Amino acid sequence: MPGCESVVEELLVAHVGIDWGEKKHHVSVCGEGRPGEVTSREVGARPESLQEWLKGLLQQYPEGRIAVYLESCRSGLRYFLMGYQRLELYLIATTASRHYRKMFYPSGAKSDPRDSELLLEMGYRHRDRFRPWWPETGEIRQLQVLVEDRRHWVDLKKGWVQQLRQALDRYFPQAEELVRDLSSESAWHLLRRWPRLSQWQRVRPATLQKQLQKLGCRRVPQRVEEIGQTVARAVPMTRDEATQAVMVLRVQSLTAALLQIEQTVAVYDEQIEELARQQEETRLFRSFPGAGRSLAPRLVALYGSDRERFQDSQEVSQYTGIAPVQKSSGQQHQVVFRKGCPRFLRQTLHEFARQSIRFSPWARAHYDRQRALGKRHHCALRSLAFKWNRILYRCWKDQTPYQEQQHLEALRKRRSPVLEFLPEETRQGA
Repeated sequence: MPGCESVVEELLVAHVGIDWGEKKHHVSVCGEGRPGEVTSREVGARPESLQEWLKGLLQQYPEGRIAVYLESCRSGLRYFLMGYQRLELYLIATTASRHYRKMFYPSGAKSDPRDSELLLEMGYRHRDRFRPWWPETGEIRQLQVLVEDRRHWVDLKKGWVQQLRQALDRYFPQAEELVRDLSSESAWHLLRRWPRLSQWQRVRPATLQKQLQKLGCRRVPQRVEEIGQTVARAVPMTRDEATQAVMVLRVQSLTAALLQIEQTVAVYDEQIEELARQQEETRLFRSFPGAGRSLAPRLVALYGSDRERFQDSQEVSQYTGIAPVQKSSGQQHQVVFRKGCPRFLRQTLHEFARQSIRFSPWARAHYDRQRALGKRHHCALRSLAFKWNRILYRCWKDQTPYQEQQHLEALRKRRSPVLEFLPEETRQGA
């Protein structure tokens, strides 16, 4: 009968629970309709061991789909498993599996074989409550890793700039006034060349002017004059040569590392820009106010290209952690911050909301209204991000660029309270 082969292949024939580890994994397997017949074993974490185990599993179940349940970890295990088309992956939140274990072992007893069996039981009995994880296209997956990796380097740079500031405070506190911005590349070059106050006091104005011009600084003559006045009245923090020698070495090491990080971030920016240019969603997200070269690719990585990935905007809000958590018990009702979520994705929407305030009148008005209601800065930004997500989702779903005037007109028709915080000409549609 034509088509029977495809029907058979789509049948669910087995379930697998995997408790992953760095050196070994514990797996538990049972056939569909046979939850009592569970076999457990230990599998090495190396790709060769995993391939050998999967070869035996697929031979044991030569036809149909196999549901695999594992915690949503950062290991390479799920990327290895996604190479097998017959495997249907379910990523279970670590907190969910931990609370499920406490239901049966309130003492806190834990073992890897037991955890794999509990993951198997949790997935087998409640599979309808989980959604299969299907990987995005290769370009989107690469973009997702790139933008998150880039953020890691940017955060690392911030930490090292703070260490640089602390080192200078110990022996050369005037440095920040001389270079103006310790997070700039020009400041690192200047401090690498002249890490001591005595060197700044001896440098000739012509040499300083030439160096500032080479670094692309603005208003160079004025800068040279200001630097001269600062070093003329400067007094050393310490004259202890031992302290100065160690701090100079630290400053030179930090500035060298910061220059290298800056080059690394530039390489990431080039690759992100090249990948983002190939995605149709990039042009869509760049139509949003504040979503520029940095945030638009991050929004593309968040939503992806699969329009069936999310069923509604509420699902995106809950997944990213922008939506709050409501807790009710008797007459008590609380709305609290959602913690169990991918933090980088929540940060993406949060930072986009912050940037949109500068470019979108209604975003500024919504933020001002939340602040007038007594909300703190970040709470007001999360509220704005929640509103933005609904618009982002609808535009992404319909593949329609954002239009500020169209949204303002919708606010006027609904007589939204946000209108009170808009400028008069914008409120009336002038």
